[in-house]
Amino acid sequence: MNNKTAFSKKLLQEIIKDIILWSSAAFLIGWFWNSWLLAGPHGPYRWIGLDFVPFWVGVQEMVKGLNPYTPEVTLKIQEAIYGGPAYSYDPMMFVYPAWLFALFIPFSMLPLQWAVILYSSTLIYGLIKMISNLASLWSNAQGKIKFIWVGLLFVGSLPFLIISATKGQLGYVSLLGLYLSQRLWAKKPVLAGTALALALIKPTVTVIPVVGLLGWALYEKNSRILLGFTGLMSLLSSVSFIASGFWLPEYLQMLSITAECPYSGGCKFSANPGISSTHSISSPFWFIVSSWQSKIKIEPSGFHQPSWPVSPSFQCAGFMIYF
Repeated sequence: MNNKTAFSKKLLQEIIKDIILWSSAAFLIGWFWNSWLLAGPHGPYRWIGLDFVPFWVGVQEMVKGLNPYTPEVTLKIQEAIYGGPAYSYDPMMFVYPAWLFALFIPFSMLPLQWAVILYSSTLIYGLIKMISNLASLWSNAQGKIKFIWVGLLFVGSLPFLIISATKGQLGYVSLLGLYLSQRLWAKKPVLAGTALALALIKPTVTVIPVVGLLGWALYEKNSRILLGFTGLMSLLSSVSFIASGFWLPEYLQMLSITAECPYSGGCKFSANPGISSTHSISSPFWFIVSSWQSKIKIEPSGFHQPSWPVSPSFQCAGFMIYF
């Protein structure tokens, strides 16, 4: 068997593995769609895709020319999730920068169930591939056995995978953007810059490492990184401004309501009277502090994101420390 045939066979095996992995994730998301339910203000509502619905509805309304931060759009989001107003539950506002608009138009054109299955299963697939790749890198660098690293990484990340991927959160998309930017930094700097722009799809999670990496690109005088970043950000922002007008003031006002501050963890906020929770924001500072916490602290309430011993801030900060 020559090298070309061996390579083709190996490539085919990898493709088959990838298809099985993605299909398995899609099957599980679909299986739990109508069975993983929570008690809500108007009856049971779905856990699967819970955080996906706000930007699915928001992008649909942006296609119609509406601003996704208005109360009218928020009510539509609540109706899609709860079947009516949220009352004392999580208001499920559109809390994302509207430059995600162009990226999520294809999802907004699908029925909600299929859009969630496609998005969440792809997210799970990407995260598992990233974990496997990291395990390979660490095995080669430190002489460890790959399956040990895979096991350790899965054990450490499984709670966050279950929470974030099944709910369809955006934070891990930002993480994947950071990861891709680092893998592409040396050989494909333009693509690395575009991946860094993708990491800002949820800036409250990644703004600090993104700013740090952009500062490093400036220090290196790496114009290709900056070109890729500014090019994609300009394109995404322009398309969103065309769709919904200049939405930045409303976005900043929304952040002031929800206290989505990117500078530390454990920000207390209350969008509705009587509702508050600890919202873990990703930053190296919070990662270091939270890693020293001695016990789990979970505050059940209308808001769903708890604070863990190594909080979801591990998503980005931990990998930034590695890189």
